[in-house]
Amino acid sequence: MFVFSSHTWPAGSGSFPQSLPTPALDRHDTAAVWAPRLHGEPGGPLSITGIARSVLSIFYIVITFLSRHTESWILAVTHEASATGSVRAFIAAVERFRLAGQVTVVAKDGGALLQDLGEGTWLRPWTGVAQLRRAARVQSLAGTAPLVERWIADRVVSQVRPDVVYVNTVLSSEYVSAAHRQGVRAVLHVHEQEPLLSWALHRNRVDITRTETVVPARIVANELAALGCPKITVLPGPVDLSSKPRQLKDPPWPTGSHRVLTVASMTSEKGTDDILEVADRLRRVGERPVHYVWVGPGERLATMREVTRRKGLNVTWVGAVRNPLDYMAAADLFVLPTHREVQGLVLLDAASMGTPCVAYASGGIPDLLNSQEALAPTGDIDALVDRVRESLQSADCRQRLAAAAAMLLPEREQRHWQQCLWAGMAAL
Repeated sequence: MFVFSSHTWPAGSGSFPQSLPTPALDRHDTAAVWAPRLHGEPGGPLSITGIARSVLSIFYIVITFLSRHTESWILAVTHEASATGSVRAFIAAVERFRLAGQVTVVAKDGGALLQDLGEGTWLRPWTGVAQLRRAARVQSLAGTAPLVERWIADRVVSQVRPDVVYVNTVLSSEYVSAAHRQGVRAVLHVHEQEPLLSWALHRNRVDITRTETVVPARIVANELAALGCPKITVLPGPVDLSSKPRQLKDPPWPTGSHRVLTVASMTSEKGTDDILEVADRLRRVGERPVHYVWVGPGERLATMREVTRRKGLNVTWVGAVRNPLDYMAAADLFVLPTHREVQGLVLLDAASMGTPCVAYASGGIPDLLNSQEALAPTGDIDALVDRVRESLQSADCRQRLAAAAAMLLPEREQRHWQQCLWAGMAAL
């Protein structure tokens, strides 16, 4: 069981280094991987569209500041409101904060869970800028230049005047820097690994040696330790055990097939190519065909459907849905072939529905699925195919997998998680 650690964290055989310098970054290499819109591509901040977006954003913000002011005990900032594990944790945190006092919520971009952030959420970063977006075709503030993002963060912090700034993901860490510049306490909830971790901290000019952090997995704690972060709380993400699934009216699996499900963003990093390979190698188990369903958002939806049609594979690409629990409850097996995964909350969601899970042993997943029957080495297609086949062949194996994952559910229950987060922030 994970416990809170403040000021020191046993990373490896030692404790936190207190003053390690942040390593120098090769901005060309990291930007090529994580920030492809920084070099003047269409829509990037150095393009005409990007410059126009920034000018319109600044114009709107200046007008807003002449008429709007608020004070809150906590300013809570998230990079977006998509249906991801980091945003779900953020929503749970905000629910707990609101029990204690006034909270101002800022979402730098929208998403499926925007309404779950509550009324009064400042979007991009104010309620009302959505009208500007529609009028001027401004897509988001997330793509603006770093200088503009830092300027906005400074203005928001000075306008809200919080006692604490709680920032979700390093993609919004310019608010940490803004809080430091104004003498306000900041807590950064880190969900990312290297190289994105160092790149975002460097881009947003965060002094990690004076930053308080919360992380969902040991692997992130170790990487922050190497960067010199002195205060870290390890708190694995929450699962809402009160959620109840509904029966799917039109299940995407053909009648009589083995029902395999993946819920993740539709990217190569999350394993779209891997699931295609598994589907090609494992078309039947016994007398029954195996049908794979992928639920999740992504710009590759049309492409993946075309590839599947061309190869004649038993894969259905559903796209984004509001409640994937309905699909998890209907599946025979949940498969997560992601190559980079800090916490894998969808595995706990599937376990809460009684669905057995198989996954790559990437990131923090081994902390969730502590069973050799459930894990395959990251990127090893042969091993993943074997795990899927073994699970579908044996009902006893599926029961063991489901029981092993379900053992972690009580300590991840959302209300318990909220209390632990509150206690951990007080201890930092």
